[in-house]
Amino acid sequence: MKIAQVVAVYPPYRGGIGNVAEIYTNALRARGEEVDVFTPDSFVSIYRHGHAAIMPKIIRRLKEYDLIHLHYPFYGTAFFVILAAVLFRKPILVTYHMKTKATGWKGWLFRLHRWFLEPILFTLVDRILVSSDEYASAVSLTGRHVEVLPFGVDADRFSPGQNSTLRNKHDIPENHKVILFVGGLDKAHYFKGVPVLLEACAKLEADDWTLVFVGEEGDGRAHYEEQVHRLGIRDHIRFAGRVLKDELPKYYCIADLHVLPSTDRSEAFGLVTLEAAASGVMSIVSDLPGMRTLVEHGQTGWHVKPGNVNALRDKLEHALKHDDLRRVMGERARFRIESIYQNGVVLDRLQAHYKDLKMDGNYNDRI
Repeated sequence: MKIAQVVAVYPPYRGGIGNVAEIYTNALRARGEEVDVFTPDSFVSIYRHGHAAIMPKIIRRLKEYDLIHLHYPFYGTAFFVILAAVLFRKPILVTYHMKTKATGWKGWLFRLHRWFLEPILFTLVDRILVSSDEYASAVSLTGRHVEVLPFGVDADRFSPGQNSTLRNKHDIPENHKVILFVGGLDKAHYFKGVPVLLEACAKLEADDWTLVFVGEEGDGRAHYEEQVHRLGIRDHIRFAGRVLKDELPKYYCIADLHVLPSTDRSEAFGLVTLEAAASGVMSIVSDLPGMRTLVEHGQTGWHVKPGNVNALRDKLEHALKHDDLRRVMGERARFRIESIYQNGVVLDRLQAHYKDLKMDGNYNDRI
């Protein structure tokens, strides 16, 4: 089958949506499918702002494909992708990653798109995949063509281990426990909750910890460094920046616990939480729809109220003090990955969706 994956971001830019698209692309190619990826870099755009782009030229290119897989949101281009599916009578499947939020004029644009254009577009697609029932309900995704397909993780690439070399590279004291954050620090990832995490760490009674940040730094690092300096925790913080793909699993191997303290529903899943779990590392995550399904509260980690500095501080403190608890939670997290979230299981289900849509043929009756 010849498949077009259309996505707003893609590696080397690191972010959850692009990472999922890359995982799908590589795995499908390994299974013999012919897959091409279309991003804002694939065409000359009429207009481009951030991760949004207006690319009408994509319509003609999509004519040659058997199936179109759109990763949503992709503002400015989603309309043309769905229009191509309608015009050329191609099956189209949408992976709904997140509900975007913003303030000011951009926030109003998102709302207008969601209120008026999105309902029309979604009636024209054949299937919408969402990471959990809970998140589907939270963002009001309903209909018989909405189905749950969680994202997966490579349980061979991410696996338990040790790595003293990285600890030495970042000058982490031997007796320090490592708190790991993996995610973008740029403005596009404002919702990751980094200020909350720094405030919580500054209130820790324990002194034997190091917080390591891994991910695209962009325009955010300078701001967070100022906060680190103001809070007086400079000696406890390490900024690793964007690391090579092959290096990322090694960072989970130096972690004693992983934290994803996102502040709003722009965070719909948290692929990094699966990577931590596959590495045998417990997680503390915000109690948000979708995210909390990845962590069994009290079993593989904990949920904390979004934006609550003291609640996050308390869980961090408890985890740092109890080595056996962290170990047991990490073992349980790894077992859960092997049972539910391995890439092979997820890709089997994704290919089944593709085949169903291709064989169904109902897309021929859209207009």
